[in-house]
Amino acid sequence: YQRRVHGNVLNVGPDEHISSLMKTLKANSYYMSNNDELALKSVEEAIEADKDNSRLHYLRGVLLIHQNDPKAAIGALNKAVRMEPKNPTYQYDRARALRALKDYDAAIAALKKAIDLDKTNATAYNLWGICLTESQKSAEAIDVWTKGLEHNPDDTSLLSNVGRGLFGLNRTKESADYLRRAIQHLEEGPEKKSVRIAFAECLLHLNNNFEALEVLDEHIKYFDNDGMAHALRAQALRSLEHIPSALEAIEKACHIDPNRVQWQFMKAVLLHRNIRDKEALEVLNHCLDKAPTGTLASDMLSTRGLVYMRGLKQVDRAIEDFDHALQLSRNHYHALMYKAFAHDEKGEYSKSIELWDKVVDHPTADAQAHVNRGKCLSRLNKNEEAIKSFDKAIELQPNDLESYKAKGATEWQLGQMDNAFKTWEKGVQVDDEDVQIHFLLAVCHYHREEYQKALSRIDKAMEIGQEQGVPLEVMELRKEVEERLKVQS
Repeated sequence: YQRRVHGNVLNVGPDEHISSLMKTLKANSYYMSNNDELALKSVEEAIEADKDNSRLHYLRGVLLIHQNDPKAAIGALNKAVRMEPKNPTYQYDRARALRALKDYDAAIAALKKAIDLDKTNATAYNLWGICLTESQKSAEAIDVWTKGLEHNPDDTSLLSNVGRGLFGLNRTKESADYLRRAIQHLEEGPEKKSVRIAFAECLLHLNNNFEALEVLDEHIKYFDNDGMAHALRAQALRSLEHIPSALEAIEKACHIDPNRVQWQFMKAVLLHRNIRDKEALEVLNHCLDKAPTGTLASDMLSTRGLVYMRGLKQVDRAIEDFDHALQLSRNHYHALMYKAFAHDEKGEYSKSIELWDKVVDHPTADAQAHVNRGKCLSRLNKNEEAIKSFDKAIELQPNDLESYKAKGATEWQLGQMDNAFKTWEKGVQVDDEDVQIHFLLAVCHYHREEYQKALSRIDKAMEIGQEQGVPLEVMELRKEVEERLKVQS
């Protein structure tokens, strides 16, 4: 008699083993119907009648794994392996039990045996990589999964695991390539759902916001009730400055899962961006009730302070939140920066500069931080030091026009008009479509009595500013230049 149990042939002897066969079939029936408890009882009865049947011991081991008893499972699977050492499936499930016991070295040894017996065993490569990941050996895991792809180039689990592993190592572009390949081979279902979300996150980290939106819109056609998809969509729309649409997307995510504090926090940020500050404040208060400590609380306190400062014009109340955030996270970047802005607004530049010094020393400080520090130094009449700060900003971000405008303004304040002109000329090479930079150069030409050049710059500024309106100062300078040209003529 021959019957299949869990994909393996069960060999049963002649008539004297009919009872064993019936018990085996009964166990298999329970197993296939997911009734593991009755299946285990039946298979143990079958083993009493046929102790030397490796498949029965194997099935018992698998059932014990399902019942979260990996220690007992190992005993059953060891018996199966001793009876049939060249069965790769036995070695694989033995590795599953060992992994559950966190005996990763032994699990990997069993998986290597399974692969030696079957080089194309994709599931063994997958589990081997997972064991390495759980042992904090992510780079080695990627190597194993990549080796598995040599034998199984279209295996979606291997592709997605490599993609996720690379993402965890900040190798985002490579990650996107593997996740894209996995999606191409998957049918709609839970696995594709998971991989597509991972792919969208990867695209967002690459600032491929339009492609991320395409992926998420396609995903939502099938899984409209997936809150993560709507939250990621909100993130992409926010990056593209489509703030009302981003708010709509995050509100959907929060409706699906109102207990996700991170999503509620994003909703508050977008409410603030939509100038709905009282609503933003209400949401932030609710979030802080749920998560009053930790880095997330510091983030939310910093944002609530920003709402008080910029939206509700309550600067002192804002400083209280920034101080609270810094108590929870001593070197919190945004709390330091927003508090510096708050003291700027109060005209307390000595307090502000102490904070800007801390901000620019922060590991995540960007060019804008050095620009802000430079402006504060200018207000304190520390202009030479301010220029050094602007130079640092230009070094970090050579294509940031604001750095050139601020540096030139400080040089002008020092009476270094030629230096200011050279700085602003560099700025216009960075961005030729900015009204103010053309106006500043026009001012330089005016003071040099180069009125025709000044008029050309003013006309360029007016041409650029047609849509949003030309600043009054530009119009006034044009009138003055025209008067000077009349006198010259």
